Amino acid sequence: MESAKRKSPSAGWDWTLVLIAALLWPAVALGGGASEVFQKVKDAIVVVKALDREGQEVSQGSGVVLPSGEVVTNYHVVEQGVRFQVVAKGQAVSAVVGAKKADRDLALLLAPALDARPAQLGRAGGLKVG
Repeated sequence: MESAKRKSPSAGWDWTLVLIAALLWPAVALGGGASEVFQKVKDAIVVVKALDREGQEVSQGSGVVLPSGEVVTNYHVVEQGVRFQVVAKGQAVSAVVGAKKADRDLALLLAPALDARPAQLGRAGGLKVG
């Protein structure tokens, strides 16, 4: 028995192209690999230095410049410090701790003289590992 309807050979191929496009779209939309992602965020990453009373460095870490101009870093970076510096584009500026939350290991620094591009924030819901 022969079927009354015959599928054209291209019908399966069309769906294959749609599937391939759907799978590759996230990589194209997000700019591809890790090096492209780094290029988009590198200017928002700063160095945070914690200093003691004599101005000696007691710890150092990284931070991210938020759209508000504040810098978020880890609490353990600022925990032992008395004074703080944020370094961007090779220039260090003074900063003060605006808020800290030890149980979340987060600290917010205020550095009004900082000249750095803020990170572009998005929604975490669509993130995937890798």
